[in-house]
Amino acid sequence: MMDSKSLQKKFDKLLQETREITLPILDRVLEKPDEALPGEIVGEDGIIYEPCGTSEEIPKLDPVEIEEAQRSTDQINTEIEENPFEYPEAAQARGANEPGDTAGDKAEKIQLLSVGKPNWVKELKGLVKGFGKPTRKRGKTGYDIESLVRGVVEKEREKVKQRGDLVFTIIDTSGSMTMTAVTGRSYLQEMIKYVQPIVEDYDGEVILGDTDVRAVYENKYARKAFKESKAMSAVGGGGTTFDGMFNYILKRKRAEKFECLVVVLTDGGVRIDPAQMQELGSMIMVVPKEEAQTFSNFNSGTTMDMFQSQKFPLMKLLRVDFRVE
Repeated sequence: MMDSKSLQKKFDKLLQETREITLPILDRVLEKPDEALPGEIVGEDGIIYEPCGTSEEIPKLDPVEIEEAQRSTDQINTEIEENPFEYPEAAQARGANEPGDTAGDKAEKIQLLSVGKPNWVKELKGLVKGFGKPTRKRGKTGYDIESLVRGVVEKEREKVKQRGDLVFTIIDTSGSMTMTAVTGRSYLQEMIKYVQPIVEDYDGEVILGDTDVRAVYENKYARKAFKESKAMSAVGGGGTTFDGMFNYILKRKRAEKFECLVVVLTDGGVRIDPAQMQELGSMIMVVPKEEAQTFSNFNSGTTMDMFQSQKFPLMKLLRVDFRVE
């Protein structure tokens, strides 16, 4: 027969063992997880796990060190936010490739690279033949002085400025254009290299924007920039909608009475208004091959029908492989 001291000792032991089993369960039920020791992790189930594959402990920082670490993190984040086009890898965490109407206020210098002329750029010549070239008209009053001297009565020709084939190039500078393409460079870096062979052959303008027109360069100045190996200021970083840039061109067309080809360089995360397409009359939409399905998903219906219909021969959707051209 056990004495009272022995019984008490045995009872205390059983009680302690019971507490060790039941208290953690009660704490988890009451949403009071145990405190983890340094280097341990409390899971969502309330169970404390030891880190696997390492014996390193989580460093213990004093308040001053914690503040310094936070300051360094803030500086890195600020640098990325102020220079989105310079850090394409960081853009992967900023959101998916999709339309948006929030303007960006980021600016970055993008080096203008010299490249060869891809096949699709060579094919533009047949599409833009005669665009922007107004016919000279005779004036309603007045006679040509030189003709009168020769004894020939001929009305004076109206002075009309001759214009070459017109191509307006729209460059998408939305935030998603900073995402990394299959080549390891950003979509913006890949797309902007196509500008040189376009501006070399045609008059017109290069238009950069995200939700609206952010910068405009006449093709002749863009040609000069390429020759001098300068950089182009890419302003944007916001959402994506081409309504403002399309309306800018349409306003010019209505006022100046010209026809033109519009080349759009984008990652494909945008919805296109078919009414604007129809008034523009011609459009080459250039998207990365890997993002073509995304563009199709955003533009199912009338827009894609126009790109695919034989009734709109100057509406084309080009899927480019950056590794090939």
